[in-house]
Amino acid sequence: MFSTEMKEVNIDEILLEPDIVKRIPEEIARDNCVIALKRADEQIIIAADKTPDINLVEELKFILGVELRFVKADRRKIYDLINTYYCRENLHHALKDIKMNKNTSQMTGENISDIHKFQSSPVVKAANYIINKAIDERASDLHIEPFQKSVTIRMRVDGIIYEYIKIPRNIYPLLCTRIKIMAQMDIAEKRLPQDGKIKYTKGNFNYDIRVSTLPTIYGEKVVLRILYRDTEIKNLNMLGFLKEDETKIKNMLNRSSGLILVTGPTARGTKLRHIGQAIF
Repeated sequence: MFSTEMKEVNIDEILLEPDIVKRIPEEIARDNCVIALKRADEQIIIAADKTPDINLVEELKFILGVELRFVKADRRKIYDLINTYYCRENLHHALKDIKMNKNTSQMTGENISDIHKFQSSPVVKAANYIINKAIDERASDLHIEPFQKSVTIRMRVDGIIYEYIKIPRNIYPLLCTRIKIMAQMDIAEKRLPQDGKIKYTKGNFNYDIRVSTLPTIYGEKVVLRILYRDTEIKNLNMLGFLKEDETKIKNMLNRSSGLILVTGPTARGTKLRHIGQAIF
């Protein structure tokens, strides 16, 4: 019998069982902010950010085939684990293909003589997958930074930057070169900073991605800023304000003098332009 009482836990202190985690489809986990943690006493423990509705409980019981015990956990931490255990899997397959590819596994950034022959290679798939995931997460920035033993990929979501994945250093030169080709940069120049731009399409939406590279002692750091070009806001209602707040904003904008201070996460300044378009 399902109980609405949920014990609050710190999932950072729980050792997850990967096979159990992946028994819940990624789409269900993301849409409902739930993640299966482990099996205990003939039950599967599931973390959620709030008490789940009965339909979700029955659906998960059908999928997992056992009784469930729900615990409450921080929403951001649940999504961090979802990114860790689901998002990485397909990327790992692409990275594994790069390692197994005889033509690319032994190459470094210094001996790539004909990068264009790799346009349909696993390197392209890996680069696209990383960018697609950043878009899916509504990330404003994507940081790819090499260190002594590995390369760290991080994303900034709602002003908070978090680690997405670490990849092997021997793969990074190919990935970096692929991104520079997409941004129409000079792939031979590795000692000076560069800036470029990618026009990227995912599904029916178009994106502008600004790309910057910066030389470091371990290689080039790459930063991608994602701009959501097709996000069209036609009126103030679409910004999601409460009715009373919307009325206050309109009253303030109609005043002949004064100052409105707007704060928010990184790369959200375009909302000011949308406010102007919606009212004027």
